[in-house]
Order: sequence, then structure tokens, then C-alpha cells
Amino acid sequence: MGASLCLLSGLALTACGGHNAQTLTVKVQNRFPDRQFCEPESFEVAVADAALTKALDLGCWRYDRQDFTFLSEKDTDALYTFLGGKVEKASELNSASGFTLPIYKRSFPTFSATRLPALREAGEAFYYLGETVRDLLHDPQAVPAASTLTGAGPITLQTGQKRVVFEGTGDALVRDVYSAPVATMFRRLGPQTISHENVQGGAQHPARHRIQTGLPEHSVVALVIRLEDLQILGHFDPHYFYEVAEVQKDGRASFSANLSKEAVVSGRHLLLVPRLKLQPSLTALRAAATARPKEADAVILQISGVPFREVGQKALNPSSPTSVAR
Repeated sequence: MGASLCLLSGLALTACGGHNAQTLTVKVQNRFPDRQFCEPESFEVAVADAALTKALDLGCWRYDRQDFTFLSEKDTDALYTFLGGKVEKASELNSASGFTLPIYKRSFPTFSATRLPALREAGEAFYYLGETVRDLLHDPQAVPAASTLTGAGPITLQTGQKRVVFEGTGDALVRDVYSAPVATMFRRLGPQTISHENVQGGAQHPARHRIQTGLPEHSVVALVIRLEDLQILGHFDPHYFYEVAEVQKDGRASFSANLSKEAVVSGRHLLLVPRLKLQPSLTALRAAATARPKEADAVILQISGVPFREVGQKALNPSSPTSVAR
């Protein structure tokens, strides 16, 4: 069939070349006019519309960041099925007003997740892409450790003879897809390693670190910052923040100097780290001296084109030993 496309059920499913390779193309959504995304207080990461919020009886506030990305329920189910998973209806949520929300269990041989839709539009459910991709990477049979991500829009997940194309463009797409292998890297370091994605990356606060990577345009890198170790149950655990970004024409990548694990509202107090000391490896990062440091150790890791099992093993050599936010 060569490089031609077969359109099945509205999804691009391709048999490519002579090696039985297959490609699934899913359409990433990030434009819902006149909608404010809200975060229920009891969820660390959730994006709900008014109907879902009413059904769950949760309060909402407006995000600083308004550029999250989503997959339709149809594309989410197709993605799991394509990679060898199963989709089953687990239960449903009913509100007093008669609103009904079906809840589906999506599973692989060694991992399963029961997720609420992030929002509904014209009767169709949509799921937060960042959470979906993180879930996929939990199962090494579905997405082996040798898999890679390439491109900055569209983005291609290459896993053995299967290829998934996330069709779309923009910084939010890059963040929501490429943050997954970074989260997986920290998970490999063990349960006593605490890490958070800096979701303020999409809020565009003015204080930013612009770091020369030396990589070609459209490469994707991660900035990892080590903060003060956290004391938990009598021992101290290393504490990291990370953010992914696309490399621009001049070889630089831009990151927020304000850190938060939540998409907080304007006016909330953020952790500002104005000065970074760039180190040559992840293991070279030292714990910050205080809970609100003016300077912290950081490292730049290449994510695009790197097998997931190798993410974090090699850092980029910084062209300058420090970065001062501007």
C-alpha cells in the first residue's frame, strides 16, 4: 500500500511499506469557543465544564493557563485499541438534574485507568491529552521503552511497528505530549523521588529563562529544576520541577521562571526561581538551600528522538553556566 492513507471511521489508519507498519492519526483539540476551563478543588489535574462541575458538585475557578489539549472519546478509544488495549464501560455518574456521565475503563495488560472526561461539547466527551499519554506510557507492552516521540506539531509516537500521529500544532500540544516521557523518567527513579510538571509554562508569565540548547528548530527539550528536598515520614526526598518546550530557530528554548504544579489563578503567589545554575547531568543536581530559593540547580534534557528508556541519561552541555530570568 506504500505511503497511501486508508480512512477508517474518520481516523487515518495506514498500512505502510513492506514491514507491516501501521499508523493511527488522531486529531488533537484545543479550541472550544466561549469556554472557560475550571479546576475542581478536589482534583489535582482536572478540567471540567459547567455541566460536569454541577454533576460533581465541585467549585471552579478560572485558569491562568487556557491552552490545554484534548482528544475526543472516539479518538481516545481508537488509540487504546490500536495499541492493544481494551475499552469497557465501568459505571456512570448521575446528577440530581438528570445529567448522566458514562465512565469508561481503558486497560492494557499491566495497567488500567478509569477516567472522567475532561469536558463535553455538543454531547461528545473529550479527555485531557496530557493524562492520556501518561497513562499509555505506564504499560511497556503497549508502548515499549524503546519508543520515541518526534516532531513538534504534528507529533509522532513511534512504537515498534506502530506509529501514532497526534495531529495539531502549538506549545500546548508539545507540553501535553512530551511531558509524559519525563514523568516516566522520574517514575523510574523510585517512589521517594517527588516531581511535578510546571504547568505555569502555558501561562506566559513575563519572567522567563531563555536557554541556548544548540539543537535544531522544532527539537523538544525539558528543563529540570531541583528544589529543596522534602521531609516525608522522617526522611528527605529529592524534589524536582520540569517543563518541556520546543526549540526555536535561534536554538533557544523558553521556560517560565514561575513554578506551580497547579494551573493557578492570577494573583496567587507563585514560586519564582530567577537564577539557574545549569549542570552537565541529572545526577549532578544539588538540592536547593531553602524552600523559596533565588537560585537553583537545573539541567536541560533532550526529549524528542530519544528512546524513552534513555531520557535523562544524557544532558545537553549548556553554552552558559547560568540562566537569569528576564
